Amino acid sequence: MGEAADLLRLHLPDLQRLIKSDLPLPLARTAVSEEASLIKQTLAGLGFETTTVSDSELGIDATPPVRLRTIEMLSDEVTVHPTSGDARTIAWQDITLIVIGRLLSTQVELKERKGRGSQTHIVDSTQTTADEDVLDFYTRERNGGWRILANNFDFSCLAEAKKLMARQNFAQLRDLICERALSAERNELYNSLRRNLDLVWPSEQQTSSLGWRRERAGRYSKSDVATTTNEAQFTRYSRLCHFLKPNIP
Repeated sequence: MGEAADLLRLHLPDLQRLIKSDLPLPLARTAVSEEASLIKQTLAGLGFETTTVSDSELGIDATPPVRLRTIEMLSDEVTVHPTSGDARTIAWQDITLIVIGRLLSTQVELKERKGRGSQTHIVDSTQTTADEDVLDFYTRERNGGWRILANNFDFSCLAEAKKLMARQNFAQLRDLICERALSAERNELYNSLRRNLDLVWPSEQQTSSLGWRRERAGRYSKSDVATTTNEAQFTRYSRLCHFLKPNIP
């Protein structure tokens, strides 16, 4: 077990936690397929059975999830309305997988002020956090699936059952979709697996600069904003669940 942990650059307790979960979870992420093949072969020699899945097989870039603006629900089918593009009607029985989770984002803004010469000093910092419920559902097609984001969705499809809070509406819609898509597997494991997924698919961070601004004569300040989000991680997990779903052509 220790050799496998060293190979995967994981702490032994972390690898043990992944194995004890008894779920198909990522153990490593490599930049090239040759390295992935080598890791697979070495793990096989240590008694581990693994599967290699590429980003292209998951369709991470080629087929991103289609975000929905709203849906119309009938007894035997649902019409989805993307935020851009044409509507499409899907039979409830054709939905095979529903993946539910929560997207978390943190934004940190640092304000710097020029001092003497080239020196700068941090004079202020602010941090904001946000979270949003998310639901992906898939058919047997090899595509990016359909995504509902609680804070960017028109819940008019709930009619008189619509509430004031997005989280309440999301919960109702989630349950309605799961009740009608009787053939679909309902996967709500993501939130509890985030600690495991962070080992290989950490949340992504982007930094942007708002540039220098003149406050008053001789005073200039600059703000940098760092945003961390787990949306890419959730997408990978959701797509992996779909990829591993049996009977998908």
